[in-house]
Amino acid sequence: MKLTRLIPMAAVVAATVAAGCSPMPSTAAQVGDARISEAQLTRVAEGCESVGLGPDQVQRTQLLMSEILGLIADDLAADNGQTVTDEEAQAVLRETNGTSPALGNPDCARVAASGAKLQILVTKLGEDADIAALQQQFEAVDVQLNPRYGSWDPAGAGITGTGSLSVPS
Repeated sequence: MKLTRLIPMAAVVAATVAAGCSPMPSTAAQVGDARISEAQLTRVAEGCESVGLGPDQVQRTQLLMSEILGLIADDLAADNGQTVTDEEAQAVLRETNGTSPALGNPDCARVAASGAKLQILVTKLGEDADIAALQQQFEAVDVQLNPRYGSWDPAGAGITGTGSLSVPS
């Protein structure tokens, strides 16, 4: 086989192998039955950037973490006979952050407010809230994270690691 044919073939094989590194290349995360696509995450990042949030405020891993927490809160609310709406979460964001630029874009506002959903759920459950049981339910939610973002640690920090294949020396 000529070298000129071998080089393009090697490039195709390398691209196929690289794409195969992630079992879910177009999925950023799977939370229970809900899928967060890379396209959805890109739309949120672009929405946040469109309202003037800088790159240090629009990190994909942080946006993904908020998306995951919001979906987990929705699951926990349903399991406990409650609902927590995006509007309620955005109202909490308004109360705590005033006129946050994130509220200027619907996708960005939804994700920015997602972190408040767990707090709202605990408030709705009131004094009867069994925090230990909620923690167990939280940890039991099946979260599959695309390896490029790191790994999921429900008992600790949520998304951990960099997702990088490089190992510091």
